[in-house]
Amino acid sequence: MGHRLYCVIHRDSWRDLTKAGKPKKRETTCRVFAEPEERHFAGDAHVASEVARLAPQWDADDALPTEEMPDANKARTYKYGTDQWIKLFNPRQQLAHGYCVQAFRECVDADAEAERLDDCRNAAWGYVAAALDKMINRNCILARWEPRTSTVVGTFDSHDFGMKWSYCEMIVGGPHGYGLSWAIDDLTQCLSQLLAMTGHVEDAGNNGQLIPQTTSEFRGSVAPPTEVIRGDARDLPLDDASVDCVVFDPPYEENVCYAELSDFFYVWLKRTAGYVFPEDFTDYLTEKDQEAIASPARFKSQAAKGKSAKNLALADYQEKMAEIFTECRRVIKDDGIMTVMFNHKSTAAWDALTVALIKAEFAI
Repeated sequence: MGHRLYCVIHRDSWRDLTKAGKPKKRETTCRVFAEPEERHFAGDAHVASEVARLAPQWDADDALPTEEMPDANKARTYKYGTDQWIKLFNPRQQLAHGYCVQAFRECVDADAEAERLDDCRNAAWGYVAAALDKMINRNCILARWEPRTSTVVGTFDSHDFGMKWSYCEMIVGGPHGYGLSWAIDDLTQCLSQLLAMTGHVEDAGNNGQLIPQTTSEFRGSVAPPTEVIRGDARDLPLDDASVDCVVFDPPYEENVCYAELSDFFYVWLKRTAGYVFPEDFTDYLTEKDQEAIASPARFKSQAAKGKSAKNLALADYQEKMAEIFTECRRVIKDDGIMTVMFNHKSTAAWDALTVALIKAEFAI
């Protein structure tokens, strides 16, 4: 379809004078919306030539996500030509993100050559990869401008790949508070708060490390024993009757197709975080068949007379949830409790969840 720049947003700042005629300590800032000038289009030819020049190298290095979009993902945007993940990004965005992937790998390689890649350092690079994904979410052709807050809104302010007839993009390498700088700062703040809540804040440090020291009401608390397990909820590596409390927020039937939405992030993460943790990013796209959601699109080929794809999907969701609840019942103590968060406007969704709980022999 092509792309046409029609508005440039920038900040203007100045110092007002006090009544005594002296400049105030704080600057006054204002966001300005301007019609593009000829100079704003001067870089288009350079971007196009750079993308063409780097294409063979980046193809060989698998730096950009050229994977085909599955039918379920591209239903909303396919008719506009976005049959590959890379096509959700204009040439300027492709160039910027390709440079980011390249720079990320060069930094990891430098650490490896210096023999600095221990578990903690690898984890730090994993968080940097997550920050890159956070920025990419706001720098694609599905991002939009939110006029009420004057901010860039990421792709998934709704749970789909909705086409945006006018989109906005974020500066990648701009001044502090924008682009990658903003994404890393935001992720750092979140991680610091998590560290504080678990009592591990003293391990953070602030001497130029990725995660700074933080002041919090959680400072000085005793860190509880914590173990994070990534696996199938239907097969928990826990002993029978060993858990006091289970708290979780299951998928809401067909409300959100998590794995399909996750592909947007996965195709970039496997080129960054996958460079550090290759064993966790071996799949072409995210695994979907084992996901506990009711997705009729996955049962179209199985639908037959008297059995609609929707009913097959609902039955599959109910069966998977029953297996998960049964496993929770196995590991929970007799006097234990399970709290389940669930919201849905469909009575059928509530029925499916309730039946699954009853089959697992829970008292509601």
